[in-house]
Amino acid sequence: LPSLYPCDWKESRSCFIMIIFIHFLGATFVNWKIIGFGEVFFGMVSRQVALFRHLNHNLNQILTSVRVSGNGTVMYRVNKDIDHIYIKQALRKWIIHHQKVMEQYDRLQALYSWPLFVHFGL
Repeated sequence: LPSLYPCDWKESRSCFIMIIFIHFLGATFVNWKIIGFGEVFFGMVSRQVALFRHLNHNLNQILTSVRVSGNGTVMYRVNKDIDHIYIKQALRKWIIHHQKVMEQYDRLQALYSWPLFVHFGL
């Protein structure tokens, strides 16, 4: 590839080393910023999907502590009061975790929305 160098690299060894160093830094920058961009994005999105699936699994576990039989009677694991206390505590923890996951989703969306638009849209 033709390049424009500020000095004659064939005449000076220090100029040749400087040019090699600049090329090395440029190649490293391209790998970190351009090529690694997609992998980091897909890794973060995969983690976010896993967090949403984990939330779904936890909510299903919380809601299965109380069962309704075929004839419409409510069946509790222990008794009504203990199960309601368990459900309230578990739902509060689940809601806090859900809010943290959604905050992370919003940060991820704010971070990647414009770069992805520029990368794929233009």
